[in-house]
Amino acid sequence: MARTEAMLSLQDLSVKATKRDLTLVDGVSLSIGAGERMALVGESGSGKSLTCMSIINLLARGLAVSGGSIRWNGEDIAHASPARMRQLRGREISMIYQEPLTALNPILSIGTQLGEAARHVRATRADVLSMLDRVGFHQPERVLRQRPHELSGGMRQRAMIAMALLGKPRLLLADEPTTALDVTVQDQVLKLIYDISVETGTALLLVSHDLNVVRRIADRVAVMYTGRIVESGETERVLTAPRHPYTDALLQSAPSIEAKSSRLTAIPGRVPTPSEWTSGCRFAQRCAFATDACSVKPAFTEVDGQAAACWHTDRLLELKGVAS
Repeated sequence: MARTEAMLSLQDLSVKATKRDLTLVDGVSLSIGAGERMALVGESGSGKSLTCMSIINLLARGLAVSGGSIRWNGEDIAHASPARMRQLRGREISMIYQEPLTALNPILSIGTQLGEAARHVRATRADVLSMLDRVGFHQPERVLRQRPHELSGGMRQRAMIAMALLGKPRLLLADEPTTALDVTVQDQVLKLIYDISVETGTALLLVSHDLNVVRRIADRVAVMYTGRIVESGETERVLTAPRHPYTDALLQSAPSIEAKSSRLTAIPGRVPTPSEWTSGCRFAQRCAFATDACSVKPAFTEVDGQAAACWHTDRLLELKGVAS
């Protein structure tokens, strides 16, 4: 997909736990163009969800953007007022959460909650019914009378998707939207999100740890580790010929139908906690290519739109038999 002018642009975004003065997202930069689908991947605790929540200014109490900018069509909204963010949420930027049972109010009907969302974006009841039908509810009137616990996990997630799309947003943030669903329902929900993005031209930022999902849905991918982006580029290029050892390790540890071995390759060691983060390469303790040079933070190097922050990219590519 050809790159378009950035609609959303993060530059050196940092997020801290303010009471402990602990950095959780460290200098993240990424951009998304109109209609583009981008994935943010990495292990749990890498800062993917916090990056996503920062964009829509819904960080938990005690967390705050501590540096950098979040530009939405040129406007820096990193520290926008609550009133300004209410204008943006739903109408221009919407979010689908990991677990709809906690995101939805358990004591209110789906109709009441969709009605509140509809009033916020000035949508009509007909719009609500049409959107419920669009996301796969064949009896939308009945769904409006039901409460979240009366719906299956897949149905709750469809209701959340309908709510997120009522305002016809230009950007949809999807934070691991299929985590709590079984495999069959996961596939249905992901296909729905992808189809809607294609049909409406809505841009998508998908947070995921599943590289197979990312390969199917995203135009571009950014790989996060310990609060930093370590590699980014076109999805097929990154997942076929990774330039960072961490990306390569993720691919080696991911299950694949084509894999001949019955055992997956585990990444050695463990992910360091934020209090253990160093100023140099934070993957060095788990990396087979690490040298003394890795004590210094590696700069990004870009080749044909694929960027990686590693001092030993050439060694990785040589091992893989890929020309640098």
